[in-house]
Formats: sequence, C-alpha cells, structure tokens
Amino acid sequence: MNAGIVTHQGTLHAGLPSAAASLFQVWQRTVDAAPTAAAVMDVKTSRVWTRAEIQATAVAWADEYGQACDRQTVALAEVNGADWLKIVLGLLHRDAVILPLDPGDPAEAQRATAAAVGATRLWRDGKLESIRNARPAPRNPGRLIKLTSGSTGTPRALVFTDAQLIADGRQVCTAMGIQPADINFGLIPWGHSYGLGNLILPLVLQGTAIVFGAAPLPQAMATAIQTWQPTVFPAVPALLRSLVDATVDPAALQSLRTIISAGAPLDPAVAEAFYQAFRRKIHN
Repeated sequence: MNAGIVTHQGTLHAGLPSAAASLFQVWQRTVDAAPTAAAVMDVKTSRVWTRAEIQATAVAWADEYGQACDRQTVALAEVNGADWLKIVLGLLHRDAVILPLDPGDPAEAQRATAAAVGATRLWRDGKLESIRNARPAPRNPGRLIKLTSGSTGTPRALVFTDAQLIADGRQVCTAMGIQPADINFGLIPWGHSYGLGNLILPLVLQGTAIVFGAAPLPQAMATAIQTWQPTVFPAVPALLRSLVDATVDPAALQSLRTIISAGAPLDPAVAEAFYQAFRRKIHN
C-alpha cells in the first residue's frame, strides 16, 4: 500500500440513529439533544449557528414558502452555507422531494433540469419559481434526487428515500470514523453526493458541525483550518495537490485527523507528497 493512502472499511456505528425515522425527525432529535451546540460556522463572517438557530430559520422558511412546496419536487440552486441548510431542512419539514442543483449553472439550464425530473418549483437567487412543462413526477419519488455526472450521456436522476439516505450517512460516519464531536471542513459542494454523504448527513444524523466559507486557495484553506480547528476534511485531489504545491506550513493542518479524497482519481504521487509534507495519510 502506498504510504500516503489509507483504505478503511468499518462496521455500522451502533450509536447512530436507525433508518426507520424520516430525515427531519432525526434532525429534530439531534437538535433536541444539544440545541446550543454549534452546527454551522462561517469562516468569512465568523458567524456560528447553533442547531436550534438553524432549526428556527428552517421552520421560518417553511412557514413563509413551504406551503407551495408541500409534497412537491423542488429544485434547489443555492451556494454552500447556512441558507442552503435552512432551505433543505425547510423542505424536509414540508415533506418535499429535493433536487440539489449546481448554483453556478445558467438559470435556463437549471430550469430545464428541474422540469426534466418533474420538479414543480425551483429556488434560485432568493426566490421560489414555478416550473413550466415539468414532466409528471414518479410515484413514491422518495426524499432526494441525485443526478449522475452525465459523463456517458444525459445525466440520470437517481431517487433516494429517507431510509436509504440515513443508511448511507451511517455507513460514511462509520467507515470514515466521523464522530459527533468532530468538525467537518466543508469546501466541497454540499448538494453533490459527496457533500451530502460526508458533510450534511453527519450533521443531521449526529450533529457533526461544519466549517465553511473559505476560498479553495491553499493559504486561505490553511488559515481557516488553523483558526477553526476542523478535524475531518472531505477533499478532492486538486485541493490536496494545491496544499502540497503551495508549501503550506504543516503546523496549520495539525487539527486534521482524517483527510478524505473523492470525486476524482487520486494520483499516488500526490498522496505520497502530501504524506511527506504533512505526515497525514489520505482516505481514498
């Protein structure tokens, strides 16, 4: 095995919630267990949101916009942050089916994708839009729709239930050793499958807090990590390579216990160089 790469498979974490409840019910239990615990930390503004504060904003959003979303399929184009989480939780509260979209895509592409999977609403630019010409939504559509990358053709919609998402989150937490007291460094897109599994579900299921907002530049990442002391970093190979190439001070990354690489193939040479620079192996 390459010195810089760790492979890890584990058994399910006995302390995590079962897949019998809905995601929103699980989140409510997480809030009730420690309402004043930190949930989201914004590097840019130094704002720390507690679980109870995130929950309150989610319920307020659901009260204002959620009636139009009740049991509907809703596309969401929002950047990482407290607002993203607020809207997702608000939609869960309204029993909606969620389609996360890339907020950087053109508006027409977002609308076309939403319509293609049967979404009747789209949230973008702080507004809730109605989608025209949406295909009829499938029966029993589940809770969340993930889109494939489209690398082999038109992206396909994969539908997941609450139980499947909870089981996925349980397995990720166990395999990667993510604990409730950990702090995730959340630079990857939260609405992508990787971000959902390694950032959002650990927060919802067990309260693992997220630090977000630093620019994906090596010195900015290093400063944010040194300041906020995250312990888990779900990354992509390009971010890890940039930290090596920029000769970041190894002391800045000392808080990181677990570093994960996914989303693209990890070059063993990058893993080895990262290990030599920071004495940290990478879960690939």
